[in-house]
Amino acid sequence: MWNKLFKKNVVLNCYTTSKNTHELFSINYSKNFLPDWWKAVPKSYRYADNFFDAPTIKSCPGFIDLYKKGIMIPLWSDLEIKSDKEGYNYQFADQESSIEYNHPDAVGPIVNNMDAHSIKLSSPWLLDCSHDIDWLFVNPMWNTETMDVLTVPGIVKFHHAMRSNINLMIKKELPCNLSLSAGTPIVQLIPLTDRSVEVKCHYVSRAELRDREVSMRPFFFGGYKKVSELKEKQQKKCPFHH
Repeated sequence: MWNKLFKKNVVLNCYTTSKNTHELFSINYSKNFLPDWWKAVPKSYRYADNFFDAPTIKSCPGFIDLYKKGIMIPLWSDLEIKSDKEGYNYQFADQESSIEYNHPDAVGPIVNNMDAHSIKLSSPWLLDCSHDIDWLFVNPMWNTETMDVLTVPGIVKFHHAMRSNINLMIKKELPCNLSLSAGTPIVQLIPLTDRSVEVKCHYVSRAELRDREVSMRPFFFGGYKKVSELKEKQQKKCPFHH
């Protein structure tokens, strides 16, 4: 108990050069993104001829505890995507954001077997975590009205890498037109730790953001792993690291 009381909070600093993103669609705690449909659901319902009320998802511990954890990154601009078997095209309302194409040879045959396009949203946020912990990327399916796009799960250490780009799968089995609204959570990030998490969002200049990003990219290939190994060696040498 005492050990937990004296643990330092995990601080996640979030940096962006977009004023609108910072002021209107900022990263925030998951609890602040409870979907409106969930709020409207009653706590219980009467099933058939039962004499007692049955609980609804309004009191589901799995749902409630999920929204007590971590943070959400909301989409920072309206986004339209048109997809079919031949490919896809897109347009952001801000006319600046972009999508990177994940080549099939880089992803492997699994994507073709899923009949999907693998794409990556270039996030306007750089994240810097004070502690060497894992962050789990989770698809925020309860906050979306379409299953034609799915956020791909993964684990990142923002103590070692700052980019928060978001990998998605979009269907290509039929012509598909996707409309995603700014402010819609596009990914949930769950810290795999029992420490409390404090989120701090910063609006910075392009020069500062570039300096922070370049400092984390000293290698041509395998940079994430190499930076992680170097930082772990440094931490082992530091007698004050915990």
